[in-house]
Amino acid sequence: MSALNLTKDELTLTKAGPTPEAISSQEAAVEKAQADVAAAVSSFEKTILRSPVSGTVSKIDADAGEIVQASVAIAGVISNAMFKIEADIPEADIAKIKTGDEARVSLDAYGSGTFFNAKVVSIEPAERIIDGVATYRTTFQFNKDDEKIRSGMTANIDVTTAKRNNALAVPARAIYAKDGKKFVIVYLDENKNEERQIEAGIHGSDGNVEIISGILEGEKILISR
Repeated sequence: MSALNLTKDELTLTKAGPTPEAISSQEAAVEKAQADVAAAVSSFEKTILRSPVSGTVSKIDADAGEIVQASVAIAGVISNAMFKIEADIPEADIAKIKTGDEARVSLDAYGSGTFFNAKVVSIEPAERIIDGVATYRTTFQFNKDDEKIRSGMTANIDVTTAKRNNALAVPARAIYAKDGKKFVIVYLDENKNEERQIEAGIHGSDGNVEIISGILEGEKILISR
């Protein structure tokens, strides 16, 4: 009788399944294992250096196993994106420049006769004091990729702040000021010249100045040497 009762008790336990205490214990074990895995993954992720941009590693200044301090640069990456130029523009000129302005760039490596097109993509609102002068960090981006452009090259930038089509223009050295007004000397013939007051417009990067009024197309002017 006792053996039969024992068998029935075991059958009842088997049919009933694990107790709540056993389930809680196993669930706790699973949660701990998951936490251990997450901690291991987190620790592994900290051993990987990730660049904020896609590109080519240009330099590495540390060896495997070497201890480095926080915030110390140990590698350089050249972005796959189009190159940008950062220039500090003095406050006297920054008011003339705005985002979207076109620019013509020459690189010292290729001389003053080779140009690349770029545009202003951002202007920092806060000033930077350089040699006692307030300047504003302005970023230019090249309009297209060119294998001639390399990181670290020295650039010379002409920004197009205004543009006139079919404008009448004369060399800037042909214009002189007198009593707060601007004049040119118009050549009439071999024996006669005429001083003519003019209204000047925008100044071009090529050394010419737009003439709004005062002389007509085809008239000859004298240029000082």
